[in-house]
Amino acid sequence: MSACSSPAERAAAAGAQAQQLLDGGRYREAVTQLDYALRERDDLPGLWLLLGRAKMALRDAPGAYAAYRNALDQDPSNREALFSLSQLSLAAGQYGEAEDYAGQVLLLTPGEPNALVLQAFAALGLGRAADAGRLAAEVLKNDPTSELGFTIKSMIAYRDGDYAEAASLLQEPFRRDTNSIDVLRQLRRIYRKTADIRNMVIVTGRIARLQPDEINQLDYARSLYAAGDVARGGRVLQAMKPDTGATRRSAIVAMWMNGAVAPEMLTADSAIGGKKWVRLALAEMCNRMGRADLVLGILGDERATDVRIDNVDGQGALAAALFATGHRSEAIRRAQAVLAIEERQPWALLVRAWDAFDRKALDAALRDVRVVVADSPALSEGHELLAAIYRAQGEVSAADRAVVNASRNLSDEVDKLQYSVSYLTDKSKLGMVLSLTKDFVARNPLSRAGWKLRRDACASTGDTGCVTRATEFLGRLSGKSIDYSVDPEEGGASAAEEFFAS
Repeated sequence: MSACSSPAERAAAAGAQAQQLLDGGRYREAVTQLDYALRERDDLPGLWLLLGRAKMALRDAPGAYAAYRNALDQDPSNREALFSLSQLSLAAGQYGEAEDYAGQVLLLTPGEPNALVLQAFAALGLGRAADAGRLAAEVLKNDPTSELGFTIKSMIAYRDGDYAEAASLLQEPFRRDTNSIDVLRQLRRIYRKTADIRNMVIVTGRIARLQPDEINQLDYARSLYAAGDVARGGRVLQAMKPDTGATRRSAIVAMWMNGAVAPEMLTADSAIGGKKWVRLALAEMCNRMGRADLVLGILGDERATDVRIDNVDGQGALAAALFATGHRSEAIRRAQAVLAIEERQPWALLVRAWDAFDRKALDAALRDVRVVVADSPALSEGHELLAAIYRAQGEVSAADRAVVNASRNLSDEVDKLQYSVSYLTDKSKLGMVLSLTKDFVARNPLSRAGWKLRRDACASTGDTGCVTRATEFLGRLSGKSIDYSVDPEEGGASAAEEFFAS
């Protein structure tokens, strides 16, 4: 750009380049150009709007909100800024702000259907179902085929616990457009809640094809494993981009364990065996299930190599399996080598803590296991060892608290649920077991393993109604037709309060 040009001309030129980059999907480069343009002139709302679009494409919600807010400050009647700010506020749970921004659009354009929809969603978020219903009716009066109008009505029925009606309201919009992402997301919500696994597979598969990001692909794989379709689940994982991070491994392990997938089925799956990062997740699951014998086969190639910075997680999992199968000296040697590179690797720390516990070096074991529990709360092995150390120290109440902490904030770790259930059952705390299992399946209605634990807990107390519900949901996960007269478990958080308070 010419040094003789004015700031306005330089800003306009950079803005034009940014628009071309946006059109080409080069969003980060567009942001760089817009940052330069805005340094030249920060009083041009068009530049802020472009920055908002780029930030939205990069899923930088705070950055997008700030950009659109600047655009609105300079042009208070800008409808794009108002719409975008309303949508971003909805996504952030700021329903009052979302309602206000949409209301400003309606002042500019009375009856604007998209603004009515945003206000209806905001009203739902604020607990005003009647207002949301009135707004949905207004939307459908103007457009009797509005997918969003029907989606809002479905959300109201869902809120009222009428899941059959919530699903029924969306069947016609779904037939008209099987690719409507708003309809698909609401159907996914309904089918997950009601454990309608056949339709869940269809809907999550379509969403994953329309928006093939990691979250949607994992959701599709989770549905397939919940339905018992191990082969297709493996193919979905195989098609994903490699990721050796602990977050994805934990998600994959949870979907396998909740689906009650036998590890032997996974070890025989060529789609799993061909991906090193998926095999590591399988090894971790086997360790968590007490099947260390399988880990030695899964990670056989790791055993033939030395510990390096790029294989510490695999070597840590291998060390844990070696310790569990009696190869104590090799396990400790590998664990120490891992910890020399990554001092907080959880499986290696567990090996060192197990060894210290066996040698009655309880303080040393306690130091290591506390790190494991803090860094890797999903590992039930850490909580189990922590409770064992407290019992060995004669601190029974501390051991009980360790079990409670293992259950607190329980998300989808069914092995932690199993450990807590076993511990509490041994103490004849069946009421707590009922509360804990209810909480779990309310949040994880597609967990076959969770519903089995729930059914056993109900049977142990003679609660036939509870057994009937658990049996119904296990049947749904096997593909049987839905009996909508049997309601899902509700309100998991409040159900767990008794347990936590104790």
